[in-house]
Amino acid sequence: MYVVHITPADIGSRVVIRRRIPGPLPLSDVLGTLESWSEGELRLRRSDGTTVSVPEESLVAARVVPPTPRRATGRSPGQAPGSYQAGSGRREEIAERDNQVTKGDVPSDDPKDGTDRGAPRGDTEGQ
Repeated sequence: MYVVHITPADIGSRVVIRRRIPGPLPLSDVLGTLESWSEGELRLRRSDGTTVSVPEESLVAARVVPPTPRRATGRSPGQAPGSYQAGSGRREEIAERDNQVTKGDVPSDDPKDGTDRGAPRGDTEGQ
């Protein structure tokens, strides 16, 4: 069952309205900020800035909805907008740590470290 749960007191709130329209699909939804409600007409502003007029008699259902959710930005909590720097996020820290090469990972050319990359492998007896 459809119910209209908005009133003129909700002007300024984000709402969703289901309305009757002519055509093969008889219902259409509008999501936006309720800007006015007077003389039997509601005006909503969509997120793209366009305004939609909805005759009050075409309302089928309506309700107030929460504000638009914020998108993730890759910033750390408390970091000011626009101050994002590469290498400051957790993903970059992990990648940097995983890409580090430790001393034991690469053979050394230093004869003092005990590795002799020039010696043949296998049987070295009799040399």
